[in-house]
Amino acid sequence: MTVVVDARPSSPASALVCRNCGASYPLGAQHACFECFGPLEIGYDPVALASVTRESIAAGPHSIWRYAGLLPVG
Repeated sequence: MTVVVDARPSSPASALVCRNCGASYPLGAQHACFECFGPLEIGYDPVALASVTRESIAAGPHSIWRYAGLLPVG
């Protein structure tokens, strides 16, 4: 039996947040607010975001996953 372990750090992205009215939605493929049709932005958990440092990015792999701590992915 082979066990695959995902070494990517978890994302500090916590939700999609409407820029106009502040409504919050789960992370997903959605670009407009259901309440006011405003644009959605990534909402970050400030505690988790503070753990991402220049050093941790520089020590990451030489691919986009170097920035995994900043990307809104699970």
